[in-house]
Amino acid sequence: MDLLKVDIVSPSGQLVANKAVATLRVPSTKGEITILPGHIDMVSILGTGCLKLDNETTYVVYKGLMEISGGETVVIAAERTAKVTDLDKQTVLNSIKAVEERLLKEPMDDKEFERASQEYQDHLAELNALN
Repeated sequence: MDLLKVDIVSPSGQLVANKAVATLRVPSTKGEITILPGHIDMVSILGTGCLKLDNETTYVVYKGLMEISGGETVVIAAERTAKVTDLDKQTVLNSIKAVEERLLKEPMDDKEFERASQEYQDHLAELNALN
């Protein structure tokens, strides 16, 4: 059976090196992409969401780039990642509530609103990964 070889890097270092998987699901800016062996070569901008290796959610990716080459090699360069096993559901829920309160109560300029909205989206992706 053909497999993909996956590398995942972030500013904190290499998270996954040459891992063989049958399927990879990544969050693009337009929705989730499923990659199988033999996929066409491409480069894609990643959004924030769950990264699934063989249908197991292992990381939350907070934006990045992905390159597929030769139908078998996938390199993901993430701006930031969180390992799902390091996330705590109650902490994530508390963070969502705190951002919601800030958005409702604090006056914000456009830049502050954009940052708070992105933080909210990040926490929702974390919650999705935990469910």
